[in-house]
Amino acid sequence: LDFVSKTFLGEQQGKVELAYAEMFDLFERGNPDDIHRIAAYCVVDCDLPLDLLLKLSILPNATEMARVCHTKYVDLFTGGQQRKVFNQIVNKTKDNWVVNKVPLAKPDSYTGATVLEPTPGFHLLISTLDFASLYPSIIRMENLCFSTWVQPKDHAFVRSQHGLTYKMHEAGGKRHMFVTSQKGILPELEEELLAARKIAKKAMKAAKHDPFEYAIQNGRQLALKVSMNSIYGYCG
Repeated sequence: LDFVSKTFLGEQQGKVELAYAEMFDLFERGNPDDIHRIAAYCVVDCDLPLDLLLKLSILPNATEMARVCHTKYVDLFTGGQQRKVFNQIVNKTKDNWVVNKVPLAKPDSYTGATVLEPTPGFHLLISTLDFASLYPSIIRMENLCFSTWVQPKDHAFVRSQHGLTYKMHEAGGKRHMFVTSQKGILPELEEELLAARKIAKKAMKAAKHDPFEYAIQNGRQLALKVSMNSIYGYCG
């Protein structure tokens, strides 16, 4: 607590120095000055977590994450990101879909992201390129979703249907079919999260003179950002 408080609240905001064993000696003596030292120690130990809650916007951030992900408070702090994404999927599909579990054999190995080999040397001219919402954009552009993925045994059936369009992707040495004529749940969810984040960022700028409202909108846009990018990881 002392280290965290000094890091985020300033060097003058640490704990009152009082050894654990010494506290009992002070209590046994019981004179006003000794009791005052114990009380000061306890009061500061109570105040510091509250100050940290305010400084780090723990409550507004957690509240907005709970709202965005349809997840209970306790699950935010005791569960992982998969639970939050799954809750969003269930909420999104509650009217017209059934979320089922299809048993699939686990692969022997897992292929991660592509990492390009660096070019050793001293480089004077460096360009850093970034892509706004890269993974959500790929999911939307390619219509990648559990609801659009076709199991290999059904590829021939999809090809025989004149009203269905699809696209093949190769990953991990295997070809995967995704239907493109019907928008998937995940692309729709990504679009909604992106649109909501744009609204929250505008509201955050408009509330720059109201610290309370600013913290709420900032917590909301952060929750939406994390949720957008976590769907990619959720899919493995």
